[in-house]
Amino acid sequence: MRNAILWLSISIFCSSLLGCKVGSGEGLNAQGQPIDESTSLPTTNTSDENKIIFTLEDIQERIFSPICSSCHGGVNPAAGQDLSSIEQTIANLININSSNPLFKRVLPGEPQSSYLYLKITGDPQAGSRMPLGQPSLSDENINAIKEWIQQGALVPDNSATVQVSRIMQHIEPSTMQLKNKINIDIDHKWQEKRKLLITLWFNQAMNFKELTNQQIIITATDINTLTLQNGWLLDTTSISVNIINNHVLQINISNIDSSTKQLNIQLNNSSISTISSLSGQQLDGDLNGVEGGEFSYDIFL
Repeated sequence: MRNAILWLSISIFCSSLLGCKVGSGEGLNAQGQPIDESTSLPTTNTSDENKIIFTLEDIQERIFSPICSSCHGGVNPAAGQDLSSIEQTIANLININSSNPLFKRVLPGEPQSSYLYLKITGDPQAGSRMPLGQPSLSDENINAIKEWIQQGALVPDNSATVQVSRIMQHIEPSTMQLKNKINIDIDHKWQEKRKLLITLWFNQAMNFKELTNQQIIITATDINTLTLQNGWLLDTTSISVNIINNHVLQINISNIDSSTKQLNIQLNNSSISTISSLSGQQLDGDLNGVEGGEFSYDIFL
């Protein structure tokens, strides 16, 4: 009888342990401590299965507002740089000149050329490490900011006007072509031709599906032409569009004559077509803070 009672007690005790999932490890970290989810940045988006991308909302909530805005906020923010809200962060960081003329505060796509990243990593080019007088940011927080910049310093939809946030140009090596393939004279006169690749980063996800080379106006000017008004339009057959993703657009320009010294690229010309984000917000081409307006960019060759 006593043994039966003992076995019954043991059975009840074991059942209660199983009911509480004791020893399952659920909710515990590798050290056996409860996981504190509030201290880690959320995984809001992934570019592939292994790479985490943090949005500006994540970084604002976890870093800029609670940590940085203690100095960079209020009526008189340090260095005139207010990071107390997403709107202020966008206005005070992206493509804004820093105190070092060699760097932007945040240069989309380039962490190593962004003063903010140099500051939080303690790079000697940026002076004192930030946050000043406080513990350094965790590796997780630093990597979050790095990834955000590297992915183009993107902003939330409708938090700001849609803009071209960065432009890069690459001139390919020259090639030689016959001036006239039908009537080639005895001297076999050749002309130099160049190719140009323009890469545009947009701060919001864009709808490029309807964009064609006919909607891109490129005016060329040669060494003898004084103004673009006296220049000429490039044939659309020399222009091609390559959509890298919904934030990055490449414009390829071929058959550029060696005498051409300047090109002007125009987008969002309302008489031809307009470019909009996936949320329907039209490109602020002239950067006046209002939707619409022609985007114009000069390239000197």
